[in-house]
Amino acid sequence: MRPELTFFMKRLFSLLCGLFCLWGEQALALEHVALQLKWHHQFQFAGYYAAKELGYYREAGLDVDLLPVKSNQDPIKNVLTGNAQYGVGTNDLLLLRNAGKPVVVLGVIFQHSPYVLLAMHDRGIENVHDLVGKRVWLDPYATEVIAYLKHMNVKLEHMDTTQAYDYSASDLLENRTDAYAGYITNDPYYLNQADADYLTFSPRSEGIDFYGDNLFTTQDEIDHHPERVRKILAASLKGWHYAVNHPEEMADLMIAKGYFPADQREKLLFEAKKIVQLMHPDLVEIGYMNEARWRHIADTYADVGMLPSNFSLDGFMYEKKATALPGWERWAIGAFVLALAIVSGFAAYIYRLNRQLFGRLFQFSSRLEKIVRSVPGVVFQLRMMKDGTFTFPYTSEAFQKTFQVDPVMAARDASPVLQMIHPNDLANIKRELNISAHDLSAWQQEFRLLLGDGNVRWLFCNAIPERDEDGSVLWHGVVSDVSERKHSDDEMKVASLIYASTSEAMVVTDADNSILAVNRAFTDITGYSVEEVVGKSYRALTFERQDQQNHEQMWNHLETEGHWQGEIWTRRKNGEIFAKLISINTIFDSDGSVLRHVALFSDISEKKKKEELIWKQANFDTLTNLPNRKMIQDRLDLSIRKALREQLQIAVLLIDLDRFKEVNDTLGHGVGDTLLKEAAKRMQGCLRSSDMLGRLGGDEFILILNGVDEIGDASYVAQMLLDALAKPFELGEEKTYISASIGITVCPDDAEDPEALLRNAGQAMVVAKQEGRNRYHFFTPSMHEATRSHMLLVNELHGAVMEDQFEVYYQPIIEFSTGKVKKAEALIRWNHPKLGVIGPVGFIPVAEETRLISRIGDWVLQQAVIEAARLRETYDPEFQISVNKSPVQLEADNVEYSSWLESLKVYGLQPNSIVIEITENLLVDTKESTRRKLLLFKDYGMEVALDDFGTGYSSLAYLKKFYINYIKIDRSFVNNLSPHSSDMVLCEAMIGMAHKLGLKVVAEGIETPEQAALLKAAGCDYGQGFLYAMPLRKEELEKFLQAGPVTEPAL
Repeated sequence: MRPELTFFMKRLFSLLCGLFCLWGEQALALEHVALQLKWHHQFQFAGYYAAKELGYYREAGLDVDLLPVKSNQDPIKNVLTGNAQYGVGTNDLLLLRNAGKPVVVLGVIFQHSPYVLLAMHDRGIENVHDLVGKRVWLDPYATEVIAYLKHMNVKLEHMDTTQAYDYSASDLLENRTDAYAGYITNDPYYLNQADADYLTFSPRSEGIDFYGDNLFTTQDEIDHHPERVRKILAASLKGWHYAVNHPEEMADLMIAKGYFPADQREKLLFEAKKIVQLMHPDLVEIGYMNEARWRHIADTYADVGMLPSNFSLDGFMYEKKATALPGWERWAIGAFVLALAIVSGFAAYIYRLNRQLFGRLFQFSSRLEKIVRSVPGVVFQLRMMKDGTFTFPYTSEAFQKTFQVDPVMAARDASPVLQMIHPNDLANIKRELNISAHDLSAWQQEFRLLLGDGNVRWLFCNAIPERDEDGSVLWHGVVSDVSERKHSDDEMKVASLIYASTSEAMVVTDADNSILAVNRAFTDITGYSVEEVVGKSYRALTFERQDQQNHEQMWNHLETEGHWQGEIWTRRKNGEIFAKLISINTIFDSDGSVLRHVALFSDISEKKKKEELIWKQANFDTLTNLPNRKMIQDRLDLSIRKALREQLQIAVLLIDLDRFKEVNDTLGHGVGDTLLKEAAKRMQGCLRSSDMLGRLGGDEFILILNGVDEIGDASYVAQMLLDALAKPFELGEEKTYISASIGITVCPDDAEDPEALLRNAGQAMVVAKQEGRNRYHFFTPSMHEATRSHMLLVNELHGAVMEDQFEVYYQPIIEFSTGKVKKAEALIRWNHPKLGVIGPVGFIPVAEETRLISRIGDWVLQQAVIEAARLRETYDPEFQISVNKSPVQLEADNVEYSSWLESLKVYGLQPNSIVIEITENLLVDTKESTRRKLLLFKDYGMEVALDDFGTGYSSLAYLKKFYINYIKIDRSFVNNLSPHSSDMVLCEAMIGMAHKLGLKVVAEGIETPEQAALLKAAGCDYGQGFLYAMPLRKEELEKFLQAGPVTEPAL
């Protein structure tokens, strides 16, 4: 045979063998299983990592997931429930077997248990008996520690014990516990790092020498998958052999695969050293277990009462059964023998067939190329030279499209391809290649490729190595683009993460609504565990307050439309009823049949409570819990509609509490609030269930009487309310009395809309107040006209202020002793464009009501100051003008009274140029702020006159308290004045009293010479009235003053 042909055939045969082995391996579907670890990732599980990452599991036909423990998760329970097929357990497996759990130990990894008790020396602990009364945290599976404590007669109930899965040395260091059950393999590392002064109590010191970590499964797994059990045990032990013999390589592998952070390599090596000491691999075969040793462990548990005596170990230990060679192996051996015979038999014919084979070689090569082209991905050969460089001796046609590199160039130098590998993956690829080259194990790895256009593709490489005679390593393999699968995997991971971590509860049921799965949020919200609901009907857990009809409507809608969303009420496991917002969707299979129902819901109980609170705050008075204005108007509208529809009558009563402001101001707002609540209760006690009482605000209430047969019914209820409110109110230590003014209107007689009825009732209530309070009054049409006129007057008064329709008149005041005009009183008049001149009686009350009095009063004062300045300059330097000030203006907190004083300064007037006239009632009801203003006037030099003296209820003390300068005797005492009349006696008394107090006296309303003579004889200082002059315009006043002193007509 020609040398070049022989070389080509060898290489072709090598490639074919590699590809057929690879395809054969890929053709066998890997069995997927899960192995549950008993803790977080640690070197304590290094053998399993080695078996997975070095391909031992894959060689056995297994795809194994290694599951670390999640927070407070029970790892053994995870195996018993089928979430994992295999697990790592402690000697607690004996106790579980006794409890009826079908656990079977496959092999022992640690010949001695790593469990110890760790305690801080500074917590007063010298020996194990000092743990009494201390805080001790125990892993529920640290049963050898519990057995040790029982053996030492330290009872668990005498310690403050906490059972948990997830704790660490930091809990001891940070004083959250005084002692805890830990592993001698890793916990001392952290305590040494912290330079802690700690103690170690080992059960082995008292003869409690148990096995450590044990690989286990369930009897069901052994019965149904005996071959899989054999494979995972063998592969795991193979991994452990590698791990204990290559601890540093294992530490690097664990870090590279992300099982442990890189900065913890020292800790991993510490743990590896400790673990080898517990395993004794030089003395005992890894995985070996002895029945006598298990018997000793069981008897020790029995001695401390944790197991029954003579506990049977039957079925607890896994027994390997002899198995015949699988059929394919027997076939392979037979085929090999047959092939050997054929090769021997045909050796003599090789030379003769050489020419024929050479011709057929090209035909075979052509077929091979077709096969290679049909393989999805890139078929390749990758060679690693002894100097560490790489080349691609062979690549299929898809190579250039995948890597965007010329295959000829790659055959000389593979670095352009390596440079395209993602930087975060390159180191791992080189590490895996080195491991594969060293062990000649399969290279199987996923990695990312950075393309020139910026795109990233995920590739999966599967290759088998062989070592050439020159020391180089040649891999035969296939690279496949798995980007779509990775994308799907990522989406599945995201979906799984959302399913596990979302705050919304999720329930998946079958077509018959039997629950298949629930997430963590479901158990958190409902209180039911997964085991309690899986297999149960979801319908039975869905409804609580809904009636059967609504229940069926929901499911019917779900069946017809495929989805339903709404709010329903249901019950938690503890019996508490709660509201949830739920969305249910149906998943159909390809033929349109229901496959699954998926329900998402959230607990909206708090939201419903807040909505209810907001609704209540929006519709009810917070003080009395009565409907507020908004609610009562809505209900009034409904009542009106019903009354009109059914031809009924309703009565609306507007209730205003008399004297409430006095009580509130005198006794305080707290007492006022109590009075309002008590008054509301009394009024409610007078009503039927069909009536509605509400609070409009302040001391105003409204009552809707539905279905009033006669008007007298409304009168009867109104009187009941008056009687109830007239009774004394006991408000703590205070007793007080109030009354009410009630306005009544009737629908449909008076009005048919809510606003009109409220307006009518208000007008009637005002009349009740005007008539003396403590009474009720029905609305009449005339009230509407009066109210309309009043409103018109208010509007016109606003216009008058804006358009300067006011004018100040002045009425002279005569000094009796000289006959001279020494003063004048400023009196406002309204020059109405249609009604003519209107006196103050016609509009001042309205101005006070609308608070226009302040603007009007300031304007009058300004005019008086101007006139006083003119008259003092032209007539009398001591001339005074009196200005009436409304109590409303003086009591207003926002009045800038300092501006009055500034006006005097502007015109250069002395403060006594203006006399402020106030009414007697103002002194009685004065507020502190009003008192301060009057005293300020006194301090500034302004004088104050008390108008209408004798008609009010003020005491003489007020005259001194407020520094009054003048009193003005009311005209009611002057009108009928005669020498021996009672009015004469009263006038003499007032004049005498005033003079003794140092006050001047002005008599108003003098119309006859006789009245003037009597007052002058009684010692009155000044006189004012029509006898001398009517109120005059300022021009008329100046002419009047120019006429000289007044001469009184002869008596």
